[in-house]
Amino acid sequence: MEPNRARSELARALASLGAAEALGMGTLAIAIRTVLVDKTPSDFGESIAAMTLQAMGVEHEEALRLSAAAIPEPDRR
Repeated sequence: MEPNRARSELARALASLGAAEALGMGTLAIAIRTVLVDKTPSDFGESIAAMTLQAMGVEHEEALRLSAAAIPEPDRR
């Protein structure tokens, strides 16, 4: 790959990463506020997780599967 093209693709990827981070952090901040201020359904967290994953390009069914998965307990050794 040409050096200029590689730099251009890297710049686009970094911009996309920053946009994805901003999207995720903004979504998380609003979701936390909503839980603290409003009454939310019991599956609110899963819905936010699934929508965020889909916004980042994860297929719908995979996003639903991941958002419903149990979070493993940390190893506290």
